[in-house]
Amino acid sequence: FSDDLACQVNVQDVAPVPPSIVATAGSGVYCFGDLINDITVDVTGTGPFTIDYTLDGVPMQMTSPTSPVNLGNVPGVYDVTGISDSSCSNTGNFTETIIEQSVPTVASVENGGIYCANEFVNDVFVVVTGTGPFDLSYDLDGNPQTINSINDTIVLGNTPGTYTVTQITDVACSNAAAGSQTITVNPLPPVFAGNDITLCDGENYTQLATGAQTYVWDNGTPNGGTITPAATATYTVTGTDANGC
Repeated sequence: FSDDLACQVNVQDVAPVPPSIVATAGSGVYCFGDLINDITVDVTGTGPFTIDYTLDGVPMQMTSPTSPVNLGNVPGVYDVTGISDSSCSNTGNFTETIIEQSVPTVASVENGGIYCANEFVNDVFVVVTGTGPFDLSYDLDGNPQTINSINDTIVLGNTPGTYTVTQITDVACSNAAAGSQTITVNPLPPVFAGNDITLCDGENYTQLATGAQTYVWDNGTPNGGTITPAATATYTVTGTDANGC
């Protein structure tokens, strides 16, 4: 006899689930020297994962066995465009940006000087680099001061003393600073020409001034010299000390 055995097998195709990009993170603005966070990509699927992206327009790839995928922390614009896992690929459209700002600096501290009390005193000023507005910290004879300016030349004034800059801050970053200038204002010498005196005709008078180092009389007589006035007269002396005042 014969026996016919019939079998039936049902075969179903199961399409794999494509990977996807869930989120990206890591954008930030940093100052030069700061610790910069990495750009990361959270994904779903079956690893390993390969991320397609551009960094400032340059095509790049990064592969990782697990999520999240770390793209690094080089400053620039990261445009994430696609993902592949162990079996499939998918597209994405995510952007993260790392900006690294230059720190401001103090280029110079200028215009200290030595003056006499009757002279015009120039301002001390500081030349800075960076993006304003600026906050400049400095000491004046050890007393902390702060000044704000939108300009890259910052005027500190002309008060006598020693100006020492310590820190500069611009719109984004801060930086330590160094540099100093001193304004010294010396007093005028206390020149004394002598008391007024009455002489008889033919009497002599010694022109002797005190209080300075050198003297110039308006009649040309050296200090300590003797004159014999022919009439009533006023004599003026200019004295100069060791500081030139």
